[in-house]
Amino acid sequence: MSLSIFAAAEAAPERLALIVGSERFTFRELARKVEARLATLQAQGALDGDGTRPVAVLATPNLPSIETVLALLTAGTPALLLHPRSTLAERELLVQRASAVAEPPHAPASAPFVGPLEPFDPERIAVLVPTSGTTGSPRLARLSHRALLAAARASADHLGVEDDRWLLALPLAHVGGLMIVVRSLVARTAVVAFEPEGSLLANLPRLRSAIEDTAVTLLSLVPAVLERLLAAPEPW
Repeated sequence: MSLSIFAAAEAAPERLALIVGSERFTFRELARKVEARLATLQAQGALDGDGTRPVAVLATPNLPSIETVLALLTAGTPALLLHPRSTLAERELLVQRASAVAEPPHAPASAPFVGPLEPFDPERIAVLVPTSGTTGSPRLARLSHRALLAAARASADHLGVEDDRWLLALPLAHVGGLMIVVRSLVARTAVVAFEPEGSLLANLPRLRSAIEDTAVTLLSLVPAVLERLLAAPEPW
């Protein structure tokens, strides 16, 4: 088992992988989009065959960010996950501390992706996740491919795996949001990406509609948002 979108596409090509608004992608279709993203990353010299130089990703729950994160996981290049609400100074500090390179823009590459990708040690770092910084400046938690896989397997053992759709409304820059993508990739189930316009509390009607319209079966939310959803006057 690996965190490769190509392995998922080979194992379950026609299974639903991602819902973003009105768009739906099977694992085969998502793999094609990730392959195009890999071509751009490769053309810009962002991929690191040694797995030591991270790529800084402004990680939001939308299609471009998910494509980039899946591309880096597949290629074995670490992703430095930056919160979209962090300041420019905070991002620059983390990029400098991690010796990361900037994420290339989302534009078509001039040449296709040249593979195949070389196998790598599962102990290789997959993501660098900044801590909250409540006791000082944020530190970087380094999580390996093996650690992410182990967490995904533990979740599957406890929750079971059905034809689920897991809502991604938490920041992709946090472990809570990242692991929704990882668990669904490993289980070959679907992610429903929801990018709020501001805070989730200010977007409860949109969030509620997204949950209902896409038949979400699993979700991860902070208590305040969950309480407000359940306290809505309409029966649910």
